[in-house]
Amino acid sequence: MSPAIDISRRLLVGGGRRDTQTLGLSVAALAMAMTVAALTLGVINGLVIRDHRLDWTRPAPATGKALAVQSLSTTYVSGQPVQVVRLAGLSESQDLPTPPGMTSFPQPGQAAWSPALRSLLEHRPAQAAALGGAEASTLGREAVSPGQLLA
Repeated sequence: MSPAIDISRRLLVGGGRRDTQTLGLSVAALAMAMTVAALTLGVINGLVIRDHRLDWTRPAPATGKALAVQSLSTTYVSGQPVQVVRLAGLSESQDLPTPPGMTSFPQPGQAAWSPALRSLLEHRPAQAAALGGAEASTLGREAVSPGQLLA
């Protein structure tokens, strides 16, 4: 055993019950502080990741020549809000940016849903038709957060 650990053990045992309780409370306080710090950093990281996933849904002004237009609206399915992002290309060019979670820029009449929205609309054909129909593709994980309702 190293001399520092041996001296620490002797001081702790030699100090009696009160020193042992003080050490126990100090260790508990340190553990509690470290837990709060770890949870805080985890929440901040989670919020940053969620915000990054949702960046593409927020319309932004073009910095150069505009390639597409985008609108964001909210509709309700069974009382739950569903974000609807509408995209339209301004040119017939093939260099339109591909939205996250999709394989290509959507063509007129194409739709994509989040997995949560797909399961919500499974038995609601009228509402599914209003949001692009049963032929809608599914958005990938890089586009939506778990449980997010997005069309």
